[in-house]
Amino acid sequence: YLVSVLDACTRLAWAEVVAVDGSFLALSAACSPWSVHRGHEAGVRVQMAYAVGMQVPTRLQVTLANVNDVTAFKGWELTPWRGWTVLLDLGYYAHRVFAQMRAGGVHFVTRLHPQAAYRVVRERALTGERTPEGDVVVRDAVIVLGSAHNRNGAVLAAMRLVVSRTAQGKTHACITDRHDLSATDVVRLYRKRWQIELFFRWLKHVLGAIRPFGHSRAAVQLTLIVASIVAVRAQLLEPLRPRGISRVCWLRVLAVTLLSALRFSG
Repeated sequence: YLVSVLDACTRLAWAEVVAVDGSFLALSAACSPWSVHRGHEAGVRVQMAYAVGMQVPTRLQVTLANVNDVTAFKGWELTPWRGWTVLLDLGYYAHRVFAQMRAGGVHFVTRLHPQAAYRVVRERALTGERTPEGDVVVRDAVIVLGSAHNRNGAVLAAMRLVVSRTAQGKTHACITDRHDLSATDVVRLYRKRWQIELFFRWLKHVLGAIRPFGHSRAAVQLTLIVASIVAVRAQLLEPLRPRGISRVCWLRVLAVTLLSALRFSG
């Protein structure tokens, strides 16, 4: 069940960058038996694309708990993202998916899987520059990602490995096909992925997605769609929010208005 909420973003900074991630929404096994699948906990997987520049969700997909992130993502239409950069978590790590994205002209930045095989082609010079968050790049290399011995994978030539260290001393290794960016820009890009994590919390606890309109599959899907629409409207109407009204109260007003319109039209 795939909904394109807002695929046309205006050209702002980071306008052609989208973060993709999934989150689990727990449901009652007694009230929503349709959401129980074998040994999985009752609930649904929510797959979402989040436009970094506009700070709004752009795509929403709801699946049963047995559908993993990679399988769900394989069914997405990538054509609207041609020339864009997609930020992916490790849950979407699959060399064949990366190959499909490259073939479709879609760039990506993700973490390097700890067990991934790669071969270094050459090292790139380091500048010693730090990001505004205090990250420093300790390695920048061109690599061949994947192994020819892995029948289920793919070998990706001319990939880029960027390893950084945070101000707290934690090391992160990212891979990307973007060779036109500086290494610090690659690190900053992946940091932007955190926005979708924050949005999921906001979606569940502020917009009330953890309390769906009903127990049926349609009710749960409608809850997530309405919450996403409210988030889009809130972002677009933010300049009109009166100074004396908090953002949470403003969201509630928009949500009530939307729900009233839905009930009236129904």
